[in-house]
Amino acid sequence: ISISDPYPSMTERPISLLEDREGNIWWADPSVNDKGVYRFDQETERLDHFAHDPEDPNSLPYNEMRHIFRDRSDNLWFSSDGGTLALFNFDSNNFKRYPEFGDHSITSMGQDEEGNYYFGTYSTVGLLKVGKDLKSFETFGEEKGLLHNDILITNRPPNYLVRGNSGRFYLTTYRGLSIFDPGSESFRNFTDTDGFF
Repeated sequence: ISISDPYPSMTERPISLLEDREGNIWWADPSVNDKGVYRFDQETERLDHFAHDPEDPNSLPYNEMRHIFRDRSDNLWFSSDGGTLALFNFDSNNFKRYPEFGDHSITSMGQDEEGNYYFGTYSTVGLLKVGKDLKSFETFGEEKGLLHNDILITNRPPNYLVRGNSGRFYLTTYRGLSIFDPGSESFRNFTDTDGFF
């Protein structure tokens, strides 16, 4: 299949890439700010493009997409550089925005065993925790032990928050590695003095 002719403005280097519960492939590229996200149906070979529409509150909140995350319930979350979190609605084929969690540049996402969400942010609050009911949130930044509020994005998909077998999250920052324990809500840090560089 050729997708360059019908979609000449399509991104050439996707950084967030995954398969949804229906077998579609989604991808985005945050290196440019006018692309949004793409969805490819592997059965019909149909390619759909989703972008921000200032007149449509159910469109993507922003075009410079940072991350796509598939949660434990097979929902798809979308984050952008400085934009609002959005959840894809498979029934209506559009997005539900969550402005109550703030406009953060979210670099990565993950979930704990209880279903709570964790979002790594850049240049804002550090680690953002959102309750599984999507009604409460809390931030864990430098004031609570995180090495640096800039949680870095990796240069390859899937860009998830790395979660170990112990349930702890491993966060890379400009100052080193922070390991977050959801149970105690505390950090253990490793810097250059520990051989981390």
